Amino acid sequence: MSVLTKIKASAKLFILAGFCMVAALVGTVWYVYHSVSKEVPEIKRVSDYHPLGVTQIVSLENGKSKVMAEFYKERRFITPYDQIPQKLVQAFLSAEDSTFFEHQGINFFAILRAAVANFMAGQVVQGGSTITQQISKSLYLTREKNLMRKAKELFLALQLEKDLSKEEILYLYLNQIYLGSGAWGVQSAARTYYHKDLKNLTIAEMALIAGLPTAPGKFSPLLNPKKAKERQLYVLKRMRENKYITENEQKASGAEKIRVFLTDESEKHLAPHFVEYIRRYLAQKYGEKQLYEDGLTVIIPAAAKYSEYAQDALEAGLEEVDQRKGFRGPEKNIPEKEWGNIKAEMRKNFTRENYPFRYLALDGTLDLEGVIQDTDPNYLKALPGKKLKALVTEVAADGKFATASVGIVTVTIPYELAKWAYPTGKPGKVPKNISEILHKGDLVWVKIASLEKDTWRAKLTQIPEVEGALYSVDVQTGQILAMVGGYDYDKSQFNRAVQARRQMGSTFKPVIYAAAMERNYTPATIIVDSPISFEDKDNGIWKPENYEEKFYGDTTFRQALIESRNVPTIKIVQDIHVSTVINEAKRLGLEGPFNNDLSISLGSGTTSVQELVHAFTAFPMLGRPFRAAVFEKILDRDGRTLETSSDLPSEKADLNEKIDTVAAPYAPVAPGLRLDPRVAYVMTNIMKEVIQYGTAAKANGMGRPIAGKTGTNQDFRDGWFIGFSPRVVTGV
Repeated sequence: MSVLTKIKASAKLFILAGFCMVAALVGTVWYVYHSVSKEVPEIKRVSDYHPLGVTQIVSLENGKSKVMAEFYKERRFITPYDQIPQKLVQAFLSAEDSTFFEHQGINFFAILRAAVANFMAGQVVQGGSTITQQISKSLYLTREKNLMRKAKELFLALQLEKDLSKEEILYLYLNQIYLGSGAWGVQSAARTYYHKDLKNLTIAEMALIAGLPTAPGKFSPLLNPKKAKERQLYVLKRMRENKYITENEQKASGAEKIRVFLTDESEKHLAPHFVEYIRRYLAQKYGEKQLYEDGLTVIIPAAAKYSEYAQDALEAGLEEVDQRKGFRGPEKNIPEKEWGNIKAEMRKNFTRENYPFRYLALDGTLDLEGVIQDTDPNYLKALPGKKLKALVTEVAADGKFATASVGIVTVTIPYELAKWAYPTGKPGKVPKNISEILHKGDLVWVKIASLEKDTWRAKLTQIPEVEGALYSVDVQTGQILAMVGGYDYDKSQFNRAVQARRQMGSTFKPVIYAAAMERNYTPATIIVDSPISFEDKDNGIWKPENYEEKFYGDTTFRQALIESRNVPTIKIVQDIHVSTVINEAKRLGLEGPFNNDLSISLGSGTTSVQELVHAFTAFPMLGRPFRAAVFEKILDRDGRTLETSSDLPSEKADLNEKIDTVAAPYAPVAPGLRLDPRVAYVMTNIMKEVIQYGTAAKANGMGRPIAGKTGTNQDFRDGWFIGFSPRVVTGV
């Protein structure tokens, strides 16, 4: 065979081999394309982007909104591209993909450069993915690492670049990317780390966020502040090199003291018992998936403000009741040699609670001392009224005051703010000075009374053993204004306003008297308040008494209710029958259970605060139906209304309405009414006198028309007050 023949044969083999290789490559590409195109979604427009959203409960007052709580799987707040600061976009481009506007989704040079760098380092030290590839991975791919996944990523990147503009891809990326500490997207990161809106960020703050996508944990300012600072400086350097900022801006931003918050602003829910009540409603009505993924908005009018007032009022009331029993003493007494550790722990807790941010210093540390020196009054003005644990460090020789450490400061506890603290069980023994109450090393609770320039004054207090609840509604709109289920939600999540059923005691008497007025009774009817007795199969003879343990003879119907007399009430129930009272109670919405005997006269039936408040709405509403509204409206993520507080009473209760004559007995209650309007009016008039002269006289003097009824059960384990104005009914 000649040389020429051999050359021709080799050339044919080479061409054939090349053809086979090309065919194999084309076949592989076709197979990958065909497999991938079937498995990945088609992306044609940004409106196809439906990420997990955040459900928010929002309190609305005078056009201003306040977020009470958030529920989510991923905390993300979608922000249109034109509302994202350009400097922030430039920071991300500098950190992640400086040629973003030049490539078509894949930067082969960057991939090659990263491969060489990683090979030389023996580990992954550099990424070559473009922003388009990153969003492809984040949106549509799993975290597995293999060639097929990489092929899908490249295909998706090309598809995204084909179907979307560069700005639309950036919109997806900046809203989708995970940036650490539970923050998804740039708006969430701004709120999480800085408690700011995007539009208010500085260049320094933007650079810190832009450094996070590569490794959110590694570069977290909370977990690794030193690495975070280094990364921020790198991003600022790249921004200057790309001519997005000047050298002076780079230097100034690098030296800027950034406030980094330790927790995001959604961590502490306002009105937690109420929020949990709403959450359960949403979960039952819409399901857990829609609640935590679909980004609903629940509008609650003015609930945040009223809930704060209610919580403060309930806490103060429970503390006052508890302090009447005396001081149970300090939690413990700490030996002086252990004070250092105790103070350090108290300082840590105090600063975390009252100084919620740190400065990210130039050396990459989180600076607390600088924060304390630059104390922002906004973070301390809420301290008066706040409970803090305190270590007594000194007791004055003259017994006029004690000093105690509460963290970073020392407070003064004057004798006059501690003299309530007589020993438990000895109510007549009033302490003569502070030394009879407190001793060095005592660990106690105090409540800040006032903040003065050199001295913080504090009142001695204690965590009450007694519990309570408060519930309030607007009878005109049906809106729940406040719901407080206990003294401390962190201590107990049990909602006593809704879930606890307790004996009503004398707060049930208005139901009895209303039932009597719908028969033959008037406010002027005379009932003889005299001793009575009944046979009791279990306890022998039952001889009911009034609270005062004496009898008053002829007593008007009106006076019997004002003074909450037991014996006249029992005689009324005897006359109109127990079944009549039970029917009246159920018509008003009280479910019981009720004893089918005369003990019902003393409020032996059980109910919740919520249920009893709803029953009492019949009085200011003149008998009309009431339906509580948990919210004003619920919106979906696009702002469409899903539900409103419909079917609520629209007529307004008018307590000034005049009734010239009262007929007795009254005609049957009209259909749709819970109570005869005339009975409701007269009962309201009588209960106004309960406030003015009767058992609820402490509530008098508020400068507005108020009616109500107090109640205790036989062993004083429960105390009630249901009060109402023409518009609001509140129970505690």
